[in-house]
Amino acid sequence: MSSLRCSSSLLVHRRRCVFNPRRTCSTVASLIERELLKLQSKAMKGDADDANDVLTNSSQVESRKETICEGKGKVVYNSGQVFYNKAQAFNRDLSVLVLNYFVSTCLNEMEQDKKLQNSRALSYKRVIDDKQKTCKYAQMRLDSSTWKNPVDHFSVFEAFSATGLRAIRYATEVPHLFPIIANDMDQASYETIQQSLLLNENVQGKVFANLGEATDVMYKHRFGASQWDIIDLDPYGTAAPFVDSAMQSIKNRGLLCVTSTDMRSLAGVQGGICFARYGSVPCTWPKAYRNEVGLRILLSFLQKTASRYGKYVEPLLAIFVDFYVRVFVRVYESGLQSQRSIQHQAYVYACNSCPSFFLQPLGAIRNFGEANEKVVCAKGPPVEGACPYCHSELSLYGPIYTGAIFQQNVVEKLLHQLENDSKWSYLPCKERLKGFLTVLCHECADIPLFVDCNDMSKLLRTSPPPQASIREVLRKRGYRVSTSHLRPTALKTDAPFELIWDIMRIWVQKNGLNNIKPHDAASRIMATEPFHISPEEIDFQIHKDAFNSCHSVTRYPPLEKHHGPGKRATGKRKMDPNKLPGQDLEDEL
Repeated sequence: MSSLRCSSSLLVHRRRCVFNPRRTCSTVASLIERELLKLQSKAMKGDADDANDVLTNSSQVESRKETICEGKGKVVYNSGQVFYNKAQAFNRDLSVLVLNYFVSTCLNEMEQDKKLQNSRALSYKRVIDDKQKTCKYAQMRLDSSTWKNPVDHFSVFEAFSATGLRAIRYATEVPHLFPIIANDMDQASYETIQQSLLLNENVQGKVFANLGEATDVMYKHRFGASQWDIIDLDPYGTAAPFVDSAMQSIKNRGLLCVTSTDMRSLAGVQGGICFARYGSVPCTWPKAYRNEVGLRILLSFLQKTASRYGKYVEPLLAIFVDFYVRVFVRVYESGLQSQRSIQHQAYVYACNSCPSFFLQPLGAIRNFGEANEKVVCAKGPPVEGACPYCHSELSLYGPIYTGAIFQQNVVEKLLHQLENDSKWSYLPCKERLKGFLTVLCHECADIPLFVDCNDMSKLLRTSPPPQASIREVLRKRGYRVSTSHLRPTALKTDAPFELIWDIMRIWVQKNGLNNIKPHDAASRIMATEPFHISPEEIDFQIHKDAFNSCHSVTRYPPLEKHHGPGKRATGKRKMDPNKLPGQDLEDEL
């Protein structure tokens, strides 16, 4: 009976792999025929399992051993089977910096908590005065040993470790991390991590390799002390399927690090996929800020997921860089704050012809007397019918997160450490990190989206005005203004669009009109005379301001050749059937 099964499976396999000389080159054909002969010979011996292994191995890409030294970590991996991307070195360097900041912050918070606990640990002991026969109460501080000292180490779960390089770098470059679980569901990656741990003797006993499916492992650590202090999600593609389990398995005040490389969906190319994954409609126009919309869609998704479990997220740092978004958020347990998070969710009305946009919040917080706070519906819409500037139709997308995408003091501390602490001199991307953090230090993080003066100039068929002069005018008017790390020509400001369009109208009037058609959006914008500002208030001769003169670092360095998302690794795609996912982790711990 078994021989009949083997022969039938061989017939099916042979039909699928028939050699067609018109479509297949002779080299590939000979390879297929050679593997089929091996398969047939093994099947004739009755070794069907080995035959399947031959078939699996024949479909894999030839791999070669490579050694990577990055930071203080070293790994050896098969380039065809295990994924590694040199372009993500910036991601790993930044993660090391943020985790160092997080650990030091948590230690300070624990010290403050300990002082607070000691201050509350005051008891009053009744003492009888023998002379006056009166009672008095002597203040007595309880022994500090009665209070449990905070644990000075933090557990880390890296869900998609691949080579294990990130986990090894965390162990060698960030103090107080233990245990660090380097997890992957692919057998080849699991074996690579084990080999890499042997190369780094200083991480043995701190980093543990684990073979398991990420969500399965995290769902098993949802309660109590088994939860993680730090969870790092860096999958190949979207992180959406893994956020729910991560939110349940992370501790209160823990750090969740998420990378998503599916910018085709987040940035509007695949709108249906974005809605299916994140529950939001992405931006398709204008193209200038659609990457920031994708970043804020991810933050909105994280907040909505956290709210289901009475939690809320506080972004420490959320950025778009190269071809992906990377966010670091602290997760807190608070039912009240999870309800208040609705005030940071909004839809966006965007004009189909000009760069104007308008925010429509989902809800608001109202106080009805003392200690009586409720979530109420927001008023809307922000505009009626059409764009008030060019009278074109509006598109609706979102919801997006409208709060601050990073904390200014966090970025300033990271930059200060990078510039003044020599211990970071070994980082591969140190100079690029300096420039990137310098841009963030001058960015208005709590202002959602931006306009691009180049896009506005293109619409009005004129050359772009000096951005320094526009920033200077807005500052004099009392508005906040900055550029953006997503785009060098961005203008991120809380000034109204009426004022920005008046500045552009004055610039066009000084430079003259260039072939504006009578009924297009540009003509409708220019039909309105400047009202909010006069030409005498604007000096277009200013070409430099505080932003581009206070630092000499390279803010937007050129990227290396072939800098982008790497090719997906083939892996072995096979797990030990006798070992359940996460079993290694349970054995180690």
